[in-house]
Amino acid sequence: MRIHPLFHLVLSIILLACTEPNDDQPEGNGQHEGQDSDIGRVFIYQGDYAQLGTLAENAALVAQHDYAVFTHAFLLSDSSWANGHCLDAPYESMAALMVQVRTLNPDIFLFGYVAATADHPNGCWPVPSVQLEACEDGVCTDFITWVNRWLELETAHEGLVLDGIFIDLAHEALISPAVRDNLFSYVHLAGKQICANVLSDTSGISFALASEYFLESDLLFIEGYYQIAGNPNVFTAGMNELLQATQPRWVALISEPSGIEIDCDSPVHAEGVALIDSMGGLAYTYQASDLGTVRPTWSVCP
Repeated sequence: MRIHPLFHLVLSIILLACTEPNDDQPEGNGQHEGQDSDIGRVFIYQGDYAQLGTLAENAALVAQHDYAVFTHAFLLSDSSWANGHCLDAPYESMAALMVQVRTLNPDIFLFGYVAATADHPNGCWPVPSVQLEACEDGVCTDFITWVNRWLELETAHEGLVLDGIFIDLAHEALISPAVRDNLFSYVHLAGKQICANVLSDTSGISFALASEYFLESDLLFIEGYYQIAGNPNVFTAGMNELLQATQPRWVALISEPSGIEIDCDSPVHAEGVALIDSMGGLAYTYQASDLGTVRPTWSVCP
């Protein structure tokens, strides 16, 4: 999983969505009636799917989850985004993979990845180091181009149904409220749900929630929520207060810094898990040293 996104090719087979039970469950593809809990497992892979496994193996792996975010480096001749390398390698079997996942698990929520900073001249994290105040012509051309590629893939393949768009880097330090609202509104106009990656601080969460285009059926994705081998994120307490007071469901990650062995019995790990558990979550942990590899060493702690 990306700690600060887009540097690495990353495997993420993690964790959980958690909030108070919410009767306003997302409709998704219309096949999600059986879900009566906000707890689930999330899959994100940013890398070469061909190296991860065969098509059948990948589909079986992804289908074990409740949510999946796909990254895919479409070859865009009509996009000026400078940092296309921030995405996954092209994968010719992407459509077939998504169809098979949907077949194996009709209830899964499928999201296509698009960076909120696609229109910034410097592309993705860690640059831009300055906020994108407005999109070209006020329409966020590159962001829309990337969203449309997912929609075109969906249209071209029977059985491929996307529930939403994963909007990476939706944060006030990187994009303005006007850009945020333009992106969010376009996703909803396309009939899709938002999963907004807000990074791990209170301002990121507040920034996403402040948009009139962020609906109760949308989701927040929070990176770096808690570091096991140290103190909680300095924003953890504030994030807890925000998340407990809001309706949208959210996902948060517990990670172990590189080189530190995960100890499921350590007091700091217990504290991190307890924070999520107190809000109805289920925690899976992972080790940061596995970033950039296809070799997962997830630790499932009781």
